[in-house]
Amino acid sequence: MERTRVLVVDDDDAMRAVMSTVLRRSDMHVEEAENVDEALEKLENERFDCLLTDKNLPGRSGLDLIRLVRQSGADIAVILMTAYSTREALTETVNLGVDAYLEKPFPDI
Repeated sequence: MERTRVLVVDDDDAMRAVMSTVLRRSDMHVEEAENVDEALEKLENERFDCLLTDKNLPGRSGLDLIRLVRQSGADIAVILMTAYSTREALTETVNLGVDAYLEKPFPDI
């Protein structure tokens, strides 16, 4: 059986490393990106089952990335992480078809 492939996008090196380590321990193949442009390049060149992205990234946001992924028609699960949860952000994630919404910090990670 093929391992689940996850792309973790976060500009915080420590958070990206922690998320990647946890996912790898669950026997997932993990790639990392620190911004939208890097993530888009990886998404164009590789197939992923899941995109795990931070909402607040430098330049274009995680929401921008999700919009682009959804517009491309890619069959990929999307999980949005944020430390800055607002009602508006939650509404937008629903409208973008986000599969899950995680609030940082993650006390049980």
